[in-house]
Amino acid sequence: MVFRQTRWVIATAAIAFSLITSSCGSDQPQEAIQPEPSSIVSSTVVTTSTSSLSVSTTIATTSTTSVSTSPSSDAPTTTTAKRHKATTTTSPIVTTPIPETTTTTTLPPLTGSITVLAASSLTNAMNGLKASFIYQHPDINITFSFGSSSSLKTNILNGSPGDVYASADWSNMAAVVDASKTSSTPSVFATNYLQIMVRPGNPLSITTLGDLARNDVSVATCTDGVPIRTYTDTILTRAGVAAHFVTYEANVGGIVTKVTTGAADAGIVYRTDVLAAGSSATGVRIPTTQNLIAEYPIAILQSSANPTVAQAFVDFIQSTEGQNILVSFGFGEG
Repeated sequence: MVFRQTRWVIATAAIAFSLITSSCGSDQPQEAIQPEPSSIVSSTVVTTSTSSLSVSTTIATTSTTSVSTSPSSDAPTTTTAKRHKATTTTSPIVTTPIPETTTTTTLPPLTGSITVLAASSLTNAMNGLKASFIYQHPDINITFSFGSSSSLKTNILNGSPGDVYASADWSNMAAVVDASKTSSTPSVFATNYLQIMVRPGNPLSITTLGDLARNDVSVATCTDGVPIRTYTDTILTRAGVAAHFVTYEANVGGIVTKVTTGAADAGIVYRTDVLAAGSSATGVRIPTTQNLIAEYPIAILQSSANPTVAQAFVDFIQSTEGQNILVSFGFGEG
């Protein structure tokens, strides 16, 4: 019995030993798996600001991690390459702003005096223009010589001094130009048209050009060559009317005086004359088909002693401000 137990113990021990030996013999060292190295790819960033321009470049080094097997241990050993800190370099591009340049020209103030020879129908308007011009140029003095355009033309041709000539028609201006008495090209600065001026309230009921031929209507006009007489003859001829003229004045102002004082019953004048007369007279419109547009040319005279101021005044008359003043007195724009 004891012997059988002993044999069983020995057999069991032998089997156990055999199993242990088999297990130890199968342990072979395993080759470690080498992982793929990892890398960090460098990148470049360009930044632009509103006020200045700079380029920034970031350079990163490649970091590699490897795993190796130590011969003295079953545990893997990790080896890490030295990591370098990223560096940033900035190269500023300096921009220099271009300054804005402003050129200011200061003109010398206008000084001195000029004489303006102007048609009598321009009297009120020219005084209004003078007031505005001198307000802007207080060192200027302007003297006017008003009269019929024909008489002013004669004075210029005879050598009378003057700086500017403003006529109520082209025929008289043309004579001055033909005599080489102007230093600038004439240009129209205003227009006008005609009306019949009658006594206040129109007591004789004058309503047409034909009424001027009535024997009971006394009509005032001007002498030949005066622009208003030329215009009057033109429209009366168109209408086939022979007016009952009783007085011949030197200029249109004389016609206005005759009618407003009752020395005449009617007279053909400029619309601006009727407006200027106010309540002292009444205006009768002439149909457009019978009427005409009177043009007023202006020019600087060759005899001008102060052509700079003369040109400045002419420019002012033809400016927007000057034209508005003329319109306020009843003239049309040039």
